[in-house]
Amino acid sequence: MSNHQDSTNSLLKELLALQNLFEDQDNIPILDDPFQASVITSSKSENPFLPKAMIDRLNIERKAAQESAEEAHRTMQRVMDRKQEQARQTLNGIGSGLSNLQKDALIKELVDEMLPQIAQRLRDRLKIMLNR
Repeated sequence: MSNHQDSTNSLLKELLALQNLFEDQDNIPILDDPFQASVITSSKSENPFLPKAMIDRLNIERKAAQESAEEAHRTMQRVMDRKQEQARQTLNGIGSGLSNLQKDALIKELVDEMLPQIAQRLRDRLKIMLNR
């Protein structure tokens, strides 16, 4: 039992020595008793092996990258919104410039073109349902 007590004491001494090396003492685990370790966690998990200046630079770069990604997302959203609006305007413009006879011919052409594809999809789905 004294061997176990000696190893516990030596571990405590090592932890106290390490604790003195770090500026931020809240991140150092402290042994309350031989079988438990309580760790005080900080709001950020930082690498204790990197210098503070390096950690600060990495945090700044991480924030800049995140802001850049958010700006790119907003830009892409604006581009997509513009394209959708242009497509809506184009479709609205097509319908208004056609006579009723031309509209009926366009509808018939689109239905004739799409009907075989729709029929095939329906056949495939029905086969799947019947084979279950």
